[in-house]
Amino acid sequence: MIERHAANAPGNWYVDTRCIDCSAAQTVAPGLIVEREGQSVFARLPETPEELRMAWRARLLCPTASIRTEGHLDAPEGIFPEKMTTDVYRLGFNAKSSYGAGRCLFTGDSLAWSFEHNDLTAFRKYCWSWRTQAESLQRLAGYEFEWILAGHGGSHRLPPAEMKDRLRALVERMKLLA
Repeated sequence: MIERHAANAPGNWYVDTRCIDCSAAQTVAPGLIVEREGQSVFARLPETPEELRMAWRARLLCPTASIRTEGHLDAPEGIFPEKMTTDVYRLGFNAKSSYGAGRCLFTGDSLAWSFEHNDLTAFRKYCWSWRTQAESLQRLAGYEFEWILAGHGGSHRLPPAEMKDRLRALVERMKLLA
């Protein structure tokens, strides 16, 4: 049964209780969709045409199809592709066929941006070996990139040197928890 999560703002748009809190919706609809009680919810409803596009982006890329409306709405034009940076576009799908870029790192489920902590994060609950994941991310710190484009979780851009520093700090935090 599809149930509206009680922490949503009242109104037409909502996130249902099947949400896995992957932060994908928070990435494309910051300020509209936030984390509360262990999942994403609408903090407020879209008001402007751009906010409506943000809500639709979140709805179309949500891996659990948890973003819904009370009634039928037609999607506006210009939802996807969404330009992320020079020659890199979000297509609305977290699929292998949409990978590829230079300054960008497509991380799948191994690494993401945490809006709650304003920092890089890894998902211990969803990896088969925390130690192996930490080792893999430590090797990744040898590469330069400025964008984290997560399949699940938040996406974010930082200068390459700061991204590298934050990744190294994340690896150290992961080692303490191993």
